[in-house]
Amino acid sequence: MTTIQADEVKIMNGVTSAQFISAGIHFYPRCGYKRLSEQAIAEHLNSNLETFNRMFADKDEFVKAMLIEYSNRALGRVSFDFAQNIEDTERLYQIVWRLAVTIREHLAWIHRMLLDSEEGVDLITKALKKQHKMLACGMIQHIKACNGRENVSELALFNQFEFLNGAVISPMIMNTRYRMLGILTDEMNGRHEDLLTDSSIHQRIDWAFAALFPHYRSKARPF
Repeated sequence: MTTIQADEVKIMNGVTSAQFISAGIHFYPRCGYKRLSEQAIAEHLNSNLETFNRMFADKDEFVKAMLIEYSNRALGRVSFDFAQNIEDTERLYQIVWRLAVTIREHLAWIHRMLLDSEEGVDLITKALKKQHKMLACGMIQHIKACNGRENVSELALFNQFEFLNGAVISPMIMNTRYRMLGILTDEMNGRHEDLLTDSSIHQRIDWAFAALFPHYRSKARPF
């Protein structure tokens, strides 16, 4: 992933571009793209709009930098090169677990990006598509490795990815969205937080792996 190097950070009037970006990350989940105000961000840092405009050519350039930095922070623990010395299926398990925890910790940000994309913010849609492609390609590559020497078609690999994603990741995103919309049943709403615990995530991964990789034996996990 692209990172913002230290020598790219601009400093003007005692405020750095990194501080502006961090402030944007703070406000974005509440405001979204359209209500994310350059003026409000500048005032939050006791700076001014003129300083902001000298650092960033326009709002889209700022939001792009903000998205790159946030992606670096949020997905920093999700690496597809993780623990290459362990067995393929166990490595995929650990990758899915790390991804699930990352998704859980950033649900507010994810929902805001989905809303912005739905409202036609092309910049956000492109960022979501890029992230999905990166994660999907990485996961499918590891799913293929877990199938060993079996000749698995591309369609079957896509289907396995969709099954795994639908079993582990999608419920957190969709149920949180349903809760925000007020359409969960009272019983499901009352247990929503329980379904986001480490133990519940591990349980969903175990069920998915039992279906996809019957040879895999789940290890005892500290909850």
